[in-house]
Amino acid sequence: MEKGLASWFKARRPLTAAHRTLPLGSKVTIVAKNGRSVVVTIRDRGPTIRGRIIDLSSDAFKKLASLGAGIIQVRLEPVRPEAHKRPPAKSQPSKVKNVSGGGR
Repeated sequence: MEKGLASWFKARRPLTAAHRTLPLGSKVTIVAKNGRSVVVTIRDRGPTIRGRIIDLSSDAFKKLASLGAGIIQVRLEPVRPEAHKRPPAKSQPSKVKNVSGGGR
């Protein structure tokens, strides 16, 4: 878990972010000090300004605070893949034809 300042940038893709070291394509939950949260996908490297830990797309930032805030205190939490996205397939009894040559 990482804590620090987040800023925003204009992005073509909503709910994305730039981080210095997180793997590109990974997802992270951003939790603002006010309790609001948003899940973003890391699509770029940044921020380039010292003291900031992440740059959020404007759409992601707006889920946490108004753009006028400029920067906000956040906590980053990893998003773990859901263990059970789909229920396991039910096994069905196999239908096997009796192919033995027996008969009456």
